[in-house]
Amino acid sequence: LPMTGDLNLDGHNINNVAALNATGNITTTGDVQARNIKATGKIDADGNISAGNWMWAKNGYGDAIGFGGDGYSGGLGRDYEIKMLSNHPLTIHSPTSSRGNDVILDIDGNMRVQTDISSLRNITASGNIESSQNVKGATLESTGRATVGEFVQLNGQAEVGKECQSNGLQGRTAEGKILSCVNGVWETIDANLKISTYSLKPPKHQLNMGVHSVCSLSNVKFYKGNNTPYISCEIIKNGNNWLFQTVYSTQCEAVCIN
Repeated sequence: LPMTGDLNLDGHNINNVAALNATGNITTTGDVQARNIKATGKIDADGNISAGNWMWAKNGYGDAIGFGGDGYSGGLGRDYEIKMLSNHPLTIHSPTSSRGNDVILDIDGNMRVQTDISSLRNITASGNIESSQNVKGATLESTGRATVGEFVQLNGQAEVGKECQSNGLQGRTAEGKILSCVNGVWETIDANLKISTYSLKPPKHQLNMGVHSVCSLSNVKFYKGNNTPYISCEIIKNGNNWLFQTVYSTQCEAVCIN
């Protein structure tokens, strides 16, 4: 039945239609109800698109991604889900953004990740970063005070007297003594230093000060009025012992460190 004009049903229905084919638009001021709707082009909506079940979309490779949720009682319980049916990443991309400054993903609430987080750049936090396990990195830097609730394990080993890179570095010997980089050289200070002082004055002119790590002359006093050609104070290492000796009317003092 060819029609050369419009069909006006004056508000009445068309029933029992098998297929309705059109080369132009189908316009209605009411609802369109169907079992399935298939579009070979775009679907544009000025309002919301609601679904009573999952919504699925595909990328250029045919991989499907779904938006929905279920009543699974595990994990966080009833939730909303983004489900990817292929083992490919989910990329959130803004082609006009400055990646160093613009916020691309803003989460208003807590975030729980059940596997690892990998970042190609910095992770910045305005609050605390807390972990029940290890925090590991190439360099751990604190711009304020560093507090340790237990012990500090220094694994960096060095030798006393060897060159070091930066003043203030801390290390240890193979035996565990603490080392510090001072003026480009590794130095150690024993926490159990013992300092001994000795005085030698006339008529005594020699004293065995015993075994010490090092001894040094600390004071020399000469008594006037005596006809002496010179004054002398000497500290000599004799085997494991240190000897202290003077000549004529000279009083000498020494200090030794263990």
